[in-house]
Amino acid sequence: MSYFKTREYGDGVHMLWETLGVGSFLIVGVDKALLIDTGYGFGDIAAAASEIAKKPIIVVNSHVHPDHSMGNNQFERVLIGAGDMWKLEDGALQSEYEEMIGFAASYFPPLKLIVKHNEKIPKSTHCQTEYAPLAAGDAIDLGGRVIEAVEMPGHTRGSVVFLDRAAKTVFAGDAVNRGMFLFIDKDLKLARYAERLDKLAELKGFSAILTSHSTKPLSFSFVKYYADFLLRAVVPKRKPSPMPLSEKKVCRYSEKSREYGDVSVFFYAGQEREA
Repeated sequence: MSYFKTREYGDGVHMLWETLGVGSFLIVGVDKALLIDTGYGFGDIAAAASEIAKKPIIVVNSHVHPDHSMGNNQFERVLIGAGDMWKLEDGALQSEYEEMIGFAASYFPPLKLIVKHNEKIPKSTHCQTEYAPLAAGDAIDLGGRVIEAVEMPGHTRGSVVFLDRAAKTVFAGDAVNRGMFLFIDKDLKLARYAERLDKLAELKGFSAILTSHSTKPLSFSFVKYYADFLLRAVVPKRKPSPMPLSEKKVCRYSEKSREYGDVSVFFYAGQEREA
């Protein structure tokens, strides 16, 4: 039984979904395929993606976090946003992985056994990965379709979203989501991120957003909705709480949308105010 559950969206777009709640996207063109993210690294994502694509694969990370990048070592070359390059040095990514798993296991102790089991899954490859930076406007030609990279710093400083005009879809990683972590860059103001979302929302010809932590597409109109939502965010009355990858306790502001359901943002007190 495969570690990944595969979902096909049409237009050569596939998701490789992990049981711990994250998906990697595979876009298949005429000559090449693009794999966006490599997940926790538990399953043999190199073999799973190759079985679907049946052609050379270009690998990118939407951002460098453990649930998106720990499978990088199954590939010889990975492209990432320049702002996240530092996280690949001095064991920073491994430290984040241990912190994230440890935090989650404190609330769900059986997770430790699940992780130990998953870490034993055999892999077809293990590489000394070469990394190269993605830049704004980079175009990845797959043959018959071109995927455009757009820098979207906020969730991390090197976050990137990918535009697939052929499928009328934006692959957003964690840069657009119903429950965004915007505390990781403590200098970020929510209003500034709302401006970046507004700019993304102005793009023409797109109908859907695919995010990393849901198998269901969001309407492209959600981008504008979330930009406006961030401008309404205030520090809630309840006490802030601890979160993984956070140096201090974090605030959560949320609303219930008729169209999009529960929508949240996690941030530090002060980020909601203008500089």
